[in-house]
Amino acid sequence: MHLELPTGEARALAFAALIAANLVLAFADSAEPGTALFDRRRMVFWAITVVATVVVCIVLYIPAVARMFYLSAPDPLALPAALAVALLTAGWFGLARRAGSVRHR
Repeated sequence: MHLELPTGEARALAFAALIAANLVLAFADSAEPGTALFDRRRMVFWAITVVATVVVCIVLYIPAVARMFYLSAPDPLALPAALAVALLTAGWFGLARRAGSVRHR
Protein backbone atom coordinates (compact mmCIF):
# COMPACT_ATOMS: atom_id res chain seq x y z
CA MET A 1 0.00 0.00 0.00
CA HIS A 2 1.40 3.34 -1.04
CA LEU A 3 -0.05 6.53 0.37
CA GLU A 4 0.95 9.98 -0.74
CA LEU A 5 1.42 11.43 2.74
CA PRO A 6 3.43 14.57 3.27
CA THR A 7 6.67 13.88 5.14
CA GLY A 8 5.58 15.78 8.25
CA GLU A 9 2.35 13.77 8.52
CA ALA A 10 4.18 10.48 8.01
CA ARG A 11 6.59 11.42 10.79
CA ALA A 12 3.71 12.42 13.06
CA LEU A 13 1.94 9.10 12.51
CA ALA A 14 5.15 7.17 13.13
CA PHE A 15 5.78 9.20 16.31
CA ALA A 16 2.28 8.54 17.65
CA ALA A 17 2.50 4.84 16.74
CA LEU A 18 5.90 4.50 18.43
CA ILE A 19 4.68 6.04 21.68
CA ALA A 20 1.49 3.97 21.63
CA ALA A 21 3.38 0.74 20.86
CA ASN A 22 5.71 1.35 23.80
CA LEU A 23 2.74 1.87 26.11
CA VAL A 24 1.02 -1.28 24.82
CA LEU A 25 4.21 -3.30 25.25
CA ALA A 26 4.69 -1.98 28.80
CA PHE A 27 1.11 -2.90 29.61
CA ALA A 28 1.46 -6.37 28.09
CA ASP A 29 4.74 -7.00 29.92
CA SER A 30 3.37 -5.96 33.30
CA ALA A 31 -0.04 -7.61 32.99
CA GLU A 32 -0.76 -10.34 35.48
CA PRO A 33 -3.35 -13.02 34.78
CA GLY A 34 -6.63 -12.31 36.50
CA THR A 35 -5.98 -8.60 37.00
CA ALA A 36 -8.66 -6.23 35.75
CA LEU A 37 -7.82 -3.65 33.10
CA PHE A 38 -8.42 -0.73 35.48
CA ASP A 39 -7.14 -2.45 38.61
CA ARG A 40 -5.90 -0.19 41.39
CA ARG A 41 -2.36 -1.58 40.93
CA ARG A 42 -2.29 -0.16 37.41
CA MET A 43 -3.04 3.43 38.36
CA VAL A 44 0.56 4.51 37.73
CA PHE A 45 0.45 2.97 34.25
CA TRP A 46 -2.77 4.83 33.44
CA ALA A 47 -1.33 8.08 34.78
CA ILE A 48 1.72 7.66 32.53
CA THR A 49 -0.59 6.87 29.60
CA VAL A 50 -2.62 10.03 30.17
CA VAL A 51 0.53 12.18 30.42
CA ALA A 52 2.00 10.58 27.28
CA THR A 53 -1.25 11.13 25.39
CA VAL A 54 -1.36 14.79 26.38
CA VAL A 55 2.28 15.27 25.36
CA VAL A 56 1.70 13.57 21.98
CA CYS A 57 -1.38 15.74 21.36
CA ILE A 58 0.61 18.87 22.21
CA VAL A 59 3.44 17.84 19.91
CA LEU A 60 1.09 16.97 17.04
CA TYR A 61 -1.54 19.69 17.26
CA ILE A 62 0.21 22.83 18.48
CA PRO A 63 1.89 24.15 15.33
CA ALA A 64 4.87 25.82 17.04
CA VAL A 65 5.73 22.63 18.91
CA ALA A 66 5.09 20.44 15.85
CA ARG A 67 7.52 22.56 13.81
CA MET A 68 10.26 21.94 16.42
CA PHE A 69 9.88 18.20 15.78
CA TYR A 70 9.40 18.63 11.99
CA LEU A 71 5.89 17.17 12.25
CA SER A 72 2.53 18.24 10.90
CA ALA A 73 -0.91 17.39 12.21
CA PRO A 74 -1.97 14.06 10.71
CA ASP A 75 -5.27 13.39 9.02
CA PRO A 76 -7.81 12.50 11.75
CA LEU A 77 -8.69 9.28 9.88
CA ALA A 78 -5.05 8.17 9.61
CA LEU A 79 -4.32 8.44 13.34
CA PRO A 80 -6.58 5.52 14.38
CA ALA A 81 -4.89 3.40 11.71
CA ALA A 82 -1.47 4.24 13.15
CA LEU A 83 -2.70 3.40 16.65
CA ALA A 84 -4.12 0.08 15.38
CA VAL A 85 -0.71 -0.75 13.91
CA ALA A 86 0.86 0.04 17.29
CA LEU A 87 -1.61 -2.24 19.03
CA LEU A 88 -0.91 -5.07 16.61
CA THR A 89 2.87 -4.72 16.70
CA ALA A 90 3.14 -4.63 20.48
CA GLY A 91 -0.05 -6.34 21.62
CA TRP A 92 0.91 -9.76 20.29
CA PHE A 93 3.34 -10.12 23.20
CA GLY A 94 0.56 -9.97 25.77
CA LEU A 95 -1.52 -12.50 23.85
CA ALA A 96 1.44 -14.84 23.50
CA ARG A 97 2.21 -14.54 27.22
CA ARG A 98 -1.39 -15.27 28.06
CA ALA A 99 -1.30 -18.34 25.85
CA GLY A 100 1.87 -19.51 27.62
CA SER A 101 4.19 -19.49 24.62
CA VAL A 102 6.32 -16.58 25.93
CA ARG A 103 7.76 -16.72 29.43
CA HIS A 104 8.35 -13.65 31.52
CA ARG A 105 11.74 -13.41 33.20
